[in-house]
Amino acid sequence: MLRNHAVLLGSALVAALAGACRDTASPPPALTPVRVQAAASAQGASALRYAATLQPVTQVNVSFKVGGYIESILQVRGVGGQPRDVQEGDRVARDAVLAVVRQNDYKVQVSSAQSQLASAQAVLDKAQRDYARAEKLYAAQAMTRPDYDSAVESLKTAQASVTAAQEQVASARIPLGDTSLRAPLDAVVLSRKIDVGTFVQPGTVGFVVASAGPVKVVFSVPDDVMRTLRIGQELAVIFPSSIADPVRKGPITTISPAADTQTRVFQVEITLPNPQGDLQLGMIGTVEVGDKRPPSDHPAVPLSAVVRVAPGAKEYAVFVVEGADGKEIARRRPVALGGVIGNRIVVESGLRPGERVIVSGAQFVVDGRPVRVLQ
Repeated sequence: MLRNHAVLLGSALVAALAGACRDTASPPPALTPVRVQAAASAQGASALRYAATLQPVTQVNVSFKVGGYIESILQVRGVGGQPRDVQEGDRVARDAVLAVVRQNDYKVQVSSAQSQLASAQAVLDKAQRDYARAEKLYAAQAMTRPDYDSAVESLKTAQASVTAAQEQVASARIPLGDTSLRAPLDAVVLSRKIDVGTFVQPGTVGFVVASAGPVKVVFSVPDDVMRTLRIGQELAVIFPSSIADPVRKGPITTISPAADTQTRVFQVEITLPNPQGDLQLGMIGTVEVGDKRPPSDHPAVPLSAVVRVAPGAKEYAVFVVEGADGKEIARRRPVALGGVIGNRIVVESGLRPGERVIVSGAQFVVDGRPVRVLQ
C-alpha cells in the first residue's frame, strides 16, 4: 500500500511540474503588422504631375542709403477712397517715392555748399576782371611781368575754387536725393517694415517688393524626369477652377544644375505671363510633365515598398507576402528598379504583376518571418 502511495505521489509531482513549465513558457512573438498591395502593371500610366508654387521673377529688399527719421510714406487710395499708407499687396510704379527721410539736415548741407559756391564764384568774377585789365596793360607794356603772372595765378586759383565748390554742391545733393526711397521697378509690395517716425540707418530695409507682371512656377522632379526636360520646353500648369482660364502654359526658363542635398530632386522653373494679375504669389498649381509614359509590361509599386537589400547596400528589394488564412510569410525579393511614375516606381525584374507587395511596414519585417496583414 505504501508503494502504491509513492507511485501516486510521483505522478502528481510530474503533472505539477509539467503544468508549471507550461505556465512559465514565453508567449509566441507578436506578428509584425503590414499593409499589402498587388503589384500593378505600369503600362499606360498617365502624365506625371508635380505640385508647384508661384514665386516672383524678381524680389528686392529696398533699403535706405541715408539715416534719419521717416517723414512720410507713400499714400494710396484705401477703403472709401480715403488715403492711407502703402502696405502689403499694393502695386507701385517704378520710381514711385515709397518713403521720405526727414530732409532738414541734408538741405542745410546743400545750402552751405551753395553758399561756398556763391563766394567762390564772386572771387572768380573779380579775378576774371583783374585778369582782363592786366592783359590789356601788359600788352601795352604798362604792367610788369610779375604783376601779370600774379593776375594769371589768381584767375587759376579762383577757377579751381569754383570747381571744388561745384563738386561739394553735387556731393551734398546726393544724400538729399537719397532721402527719397524709390521703387526700383513696377512691383507689388510684399512687406513694409517702417512707419512714420521710425528712425532708420543706412542699409535699413524699408520695403520688400516683387516684380509685377510675369511670375515663375517652381517645382521639383527626380533625376530621370529632369533628363527629359529642356530650357524653352512648354509645360501646362493647372490652377484651381476658381480663377479664369485655370490651365496656363509657359516655357521652362531654369533647370537646377545640381540636386538638393537633402531631397535629391532638381528644381525647375517655368515663367508664366500674368497680364490680368490674377495669378497671386504663393498660389499652388500642378505641373504636367509628358503625355504618357512609354508602354511597359513591368509592374510598378509605391516608393514606400522599396528597401535596401542590406544596411548600406546599393541594391534594392521588396517584400512579398506568401501564404493565406493567417499564415502569411514575408519573403524578400531583390529587384531592379526603373523609372519613377508619380509616387510609384517601375520594377524591371524580380517581381511579377499581381504579387502582394508590402507597402507599409516593409522596414520592420524579416525575411521568412510571419506577418499580420492589415485589412
